[in-house]
Parts: sequence; C-alpha cells; structure tokens
Amino acid sequence: MFNFANSVVSYFVLLAGLGINTYAIREGSHLREDRGKLEKFLAEVFSINILSTMVAYVLMIAIIMTAPQLRSYTTLILILSSQIAFKTIGVEWLYTIYEEYAYITIRTIIFQFISLILMFLLVRKPSDVAMYAIATVMATVGSNLLNFVHAKKYCRLSVKWKINWKKHFKSIMILFATAVTVTVYVSSDTTILGLICGDYEIGIYTVSVKVYTVLKTVFSSAIVVAIPRMAKLAGENSMLEFAKLGNYIYKTFISFIFPAILGVIILREQIVLILSGPDYITAQSSLALLSVALFFCLGAGFWSQAVMIPLNMENRVFGITVVSAVVNIVLNFFTVSIWQENAAALTTVIAECLVFIYCWYQSRGQIDMQGVFKTILKSFLGCLPMVAIAYFVRLIFSNIIIVT
Repeated sequence: MFNFANSVVSYFVLLAGLGINTYAIREGSHLREDRGKLEKFLAEVFSINILSTMVAYVLMIAIIMTAPQLRSYTTLILILSSQIAFKTIGVEWLYTIYEEYAYITIRTIIFQFISLILMFLLVRKPSDVAMYAIATVMATVGSNLLNFVHAKKYCRLSVKWKINWKKHFKSIMILFATAVTVTVYVSSDTTILGLICGDYEIGIYTVSVKVYTVLKTVFSSAIVVAIPRMAKLAGENSMLEFAKLGNYIYKTFISFIFPAILGVIILREQIVLILSGPDYITAQSSLALLSVALFFCLGAGFWSQAVMIPLNMENRVFGITVVSAVVNIVLNFFTVSIWQENAAALTTVIAECLVFIYCWYQSRGQIDMQGVFKTILKSFLGCLPMVAIAYFVRLIFSNIIIVT
C-alpha cells in the first residue's frame, strides 16, 4: 500500500519540480558572486516552482477524486504529498549552488535518524501504515523546513508575479522533459518484465536493481558535487579551468569504477545471498550485467550533466535520452520473454551505452583528456590481483561473510 501510494505521489513530485533543480544550479552558479542578480534570478525561479507545485496539487486532487482505484489510498497519498510542498520551499538547489555539502550531509543524517526513531516508536502492526508514511516523510519535511529557515543566510527568497517566462521557460521544460523520459525508461524494465513474465521475475530483478542503484548513487556523488563548479566556470568562460577540472573528475571516476564493477562481478553470488537469501540466487546474472551498465551510466552522467548541460547543450541531451528510452523499451518487448530479468539488465546496458557514446562524442573536445587512457590502464592492471585473491580466498573459506 505504501509503495503504491508513494509511486503515485512521485509523479506529482516530478511535475512540481519541473526541470528547475538542474536549471537553477546551472544558471545560479554563474551569479553567486553577485547577490543582487542572484536574488532576482532565484525569486523568479522560486515563483515558477510555486506555480508548478500548485498545478501538481490541483491535478493530484482531481485524479484522487475521479479515480475509484485510488480512494482507499487517499490518506496515504495526502500524507506523502507533503513532500511536494516542502521540496519546493526547501530550495535544495540554493545549497548546491553554494556547494554547502557539509550542511546538506549533516542535516540529512540528523533527520533520517529522527525518521528512523519515529518508525520504531510509531509502527507496531500492519495497520500502522499511515504512521509509517508519517515517519518516512519526516526526513524530507524536516530537512526542507530547516532549508527554508536557513536560506536567508545566502539570499532573501521572495515571490514575484512578474516573471520573464521567455528567459526561463524553454530550458526548464527541456530539462523537465529529459527528467520525465529518464523516469519512464528507468521504470520501463520492471513494468514490461511484470507485464510479460510476472511477479517472480520482478522480485529477482529488483534485487539486482537495488544494488545497482546504491552503487550508482555513491559513485555519481563525485559528479553531482562538481556540477555547480563546472557551471560557474562555463558561465565565466574559463574554459581552460573547465577542461582541467573535468579531466580530474573523469580520472577520479575511472580510478574507482573498474574495481567496483569487477568487485560486484566477483562477489555477485555472495552479495545476493547476504542481501536476499538463496531464493534469489538467480539474480546474480542480472547483477553482473547491471554492474557493467555502471560504467556507461555514470560516464553518460558525467558527459551530459557535468559537461553538456553547463554548456547549454540540454537540447542534445534530451534528444539522445528519448532515443535511448525508445531503444530500451523496444528491446525489452522483444527480449524479455526469452531471457526474462537478464534481458531487462542487458537492454539497460545497451541504452546507457548509447547515451554514453553520443554524449562523449558531442563534448569530448571540451575536456582535457590528457592522462585518461593511462589512468584506464592503471585501473585495469590494479584489478588483476582482485581476481587472484578472490580465487584463493574461495579455496580456503566457505563462509560467505568471510569470503566477502
């Protein structure tokens, strides 16, 4: 019940957000040294965000009232919908513009811990699902409420009725359309797998996706934190520094991603057994495939989010995202009935590879590639002992925790 209600609300969170987060970070990073211009820009973006939030709420209430299937979920949907309003007033993008990652981290940990305590205190039986929802959203509500109070340190947030729509609308809508496309094609694997195969295959695939998502989140942090700095340098036309910083980030990413991929492939059986148990052991093949997708997914994330979008190339990012989404969905329909969850994983690899190759080709001239291939070679050579160590460890030990 909770997951279904949350999935419904997630679409309205996406609608309320439009493409404002990425757009505000890119454009605001150019202006952060000029508080007057920044406040004017943020007031317009914040006002657009409030309008989109109001539209999201109107549509959500209309759908709840007209869809009988949602009636029994009304309470849960309304509780979870508090995320929509508080994400808007939380202006998370303001803290990313100023690269306040220490504040973001400490605040997040504190409110997640409060949410966890509430879960233990309030949730006792299955009928406490509403309490579970309240405890869950507390982390989002608390974090964003603190954000709103703390925002005055950087600028004065205000609402403007006179907005320069011509200046903002096109970029915001392209970034929004890209976000929608990504959401659709990320979800399509599971949806098509469920339609063609069933719950068992979804259960197996979900184990692999969970591990893939955690690793993607961890490694993408190196790229995410660089976006405002890259945008600032691009806005100042400091292309030499832009190229050097891009080179440093990309080499750092490569240094870690190959050992991570190989580590998951080597330990795929142990990972599945520890996380989900022997009933899910067939998930190890789809997990190995998704680990390969990590390189293409994160590489595409670097070239698109850290290079192309700061350089105002969002049209091209949107175009290749649509193409990869169509390819992913079509391939899923043709292959899922044959290879089940492995097909879903393989189509993800192919789709991410398409985006990676296109984005790299379009923006390769903007980044200093000196030393990149040497870093790739060193990373590969560093991976070789991992295979030997894993082989000998398995000969000596049988306990999966010790092996891991």
